[in-house]
Amino acid sequence: MAALPAIEKAFVPNATSGTVSVIETNSPFNTLNVNVGGGPAYLAITPDGSKAFVTTGPSSISVIETAAPNNILATVPVGTNPSSVAITPDGTKAFVTNVGSANVTVIDTNFPYSVLATVPVGTSPQYVAITPDGSKAFVANSSSNNVSIISTTSPYNVLGTVGVGVAPLTIAMTLDGSKAFVANNSGGSVSIVDTNSPFILLGTTAVGTSPRDIKVTPDGAKAFVTNTGSSNVSILNTSSPYNVLGTTGVGVNPLFVAMSLDGTKAFVTDSSGVSILDTNSPFSLLASPIVGPSPYYIAINHDGTEAFITGFATGEVFIMQTSAPYSVLSTVSTGSNPAFVAFANVPTLGIQTKSAKGAGIRFSYYQLDWNVFPGAFYYKVFRNGISVTMTGKTSYSDTDINPSQSYTYKVVAYNTQGTELGLVGEATTGVQ
Repeated sequence: MAALPAIEKAFVPNATSGTVSVIETNSPFNTLNVNVGGGPAYLAITPDGSKAFVTTGPSSISVIETAAPNNILATVPVGTNPSSVAITPDGTKAFVTNVGSANVTVIDTNFPYSVLATVPVGTSPQYVAITPDGSKAFVANSSSNNVSIISTTSPYNVLGTVGVGVAPLTIAMTLDGSKAFVANNSGGSVSIVDTNSPFILLGTTAVGTSPRDIKVTPDGAKAFVTNTGSSNVSILNTSSPYNVLGTTGVGVNPLFVAMSLDGTKAFVTDSSGVSILDTNSPFSLLASPIVGPSPYYIAINHDGTEAFITGFATGEVFIMQTSAPYSVLSTVSTGSNPAFVAFANVPTLGIQTKSAKGAGIRFSYYQLDWNVFPGAFYYKVFRNGISVTMTGKTSYSDTDINPSQSYTYKVVAYNTQGTELGLVGEATTGVQ
């Protein structure tokens, strides 16, 4: 069987309505609002696309099953005021920064979602980034002006602490994982840290006022920094001497930046819209489309065709083409204060109506097919909530049906220990 296409969905935490908006990335951009409680402001999705870990606060995170977002798999206790989440590349652990308790919570991403460790770090840890090889977590400690480096394997000890500029806020890794670029929000600078022991400070480069976000181009050659206070973007060389290659003026109060898949354009949110920059010298401003009120966060979907921009004050997401003329394809209502966007390719369950002949009688049946779920040893098929079979295959033929009745099927994956891994897919048939 050919692999079924996954459905891409955008997950948007709404900071003051206690919800996460789940938006399909294809027109008509169907949307579901999921109640998670608290103040969801950040989330991270496992590499297999099956789960979203959402900071809900004041001292917990929620785990959402992406194939059935209304299914909250768990609420996990963490430290005070969780602010960011990063998941290891192998998808086994989530690292959560807790601003109020000056620590990082390490969580097993599989059931029962145990807390593996609580690691003390610096003061006000705002952001965490994991090296591409998955071996270390870098934590920006905003009030102690340093970065903590944590081992991602037990006992999750702090491997080193590096002093940086004033109020480090965000971190971006180079493609090869050899350097971490740290935006120092109150210091007007970017610090460059060697990601290998002894984690030396390689340099500090002055940029604009109040650097807010930093992203590295897909080829790893340049870092783009939004300077909220000076309304411009600094472009840094990611190789020594880490000099500023150019500075491009954008709209007032630029906040976040996202890179096109091919690395040719940088998309920057500011108070008036989106500024689109050429990532090659002289880093020209290509366009400034108006998308809607109060643009805040921006992220580009997996195939690179759409940019999702949150309208923080109006409770909306603006979906914009990433190619000229950069048209707004749709405006989707969300909850209050949408603060972030992340994408998941959600596995699907395919159902076909087929017919066969047996004992001289022709009858109809449903053929179910699904994609392999990572780590699955067997699957259970549920029809209208009742288990009808257990199989090691990725297909099932249900011949015990009434063509005049509608059925809802769910397929759930399990590992060799019989632990539920997640929902593979859910689908409802029509009446024949």
